[in-house]
Amino acid sequence: MTTPRTKHEERMLGILQADLPGRYATRSGRRNLVRAGIACLALFYASAVVCWILAPSDTAMYVTLACDGIGLLAGGTVLGQMVVVTRGTTRLPDHLLDERQAVEKLRAHSAAHRLTLLLLFVSLFGIELGMSLTGDHSPSAAVVVTFMALLVTVLSLPLLVATWRMPDPIPDEEA
Repeated sequence: MTTPRTKHEERMLGILQADLPGRYATRSGRRNLVRAGIACLALFYASAVVCWILAPSDTAMYVTLACDGIGLLAGGTVLGQMVVVTRGTTRLPDHLLDERQAVEKLRAHSAAHRLTLLLLFVSLFGIELGMSLTGDHSPSAAVVVTFMALLVTVLSLPLLVATWRMPDPIPDEEA
């Protein structure tokens, strides 16, 4: 027995069932979209590095605000396109997905969690290295900016993985 859908869920399903934009209909187009998403995430990590090196200073503040602002705007656009390309597989509730989509969602989340674990260990090593280079008193803004970069990565990684792994659609057979 399925639960009734709300108006919002019906609207989201209608949007997500639209045809893919032409440039994302192929695997290479979708992977270019993922590369753009990774570039947006790299801006958050660049601002963290700048904070570790230059904080506290006005330069660190301006560079951090610029990188994070551009990363949020561009990343929001790119991630929005990924939601449409993956047809909401990683964002929709399980009762709205078919079996194939549910398996894709599970695979994307499990791969994202493995990558996140690796990223956390690398970040721990980087923070320890940064704290040892700056002495006992590391800039608290750098720790906060690093945490924000990790948080944005954890939130977007399942969508990146699902978009990267998405197969090409099966071509229609013409009689």
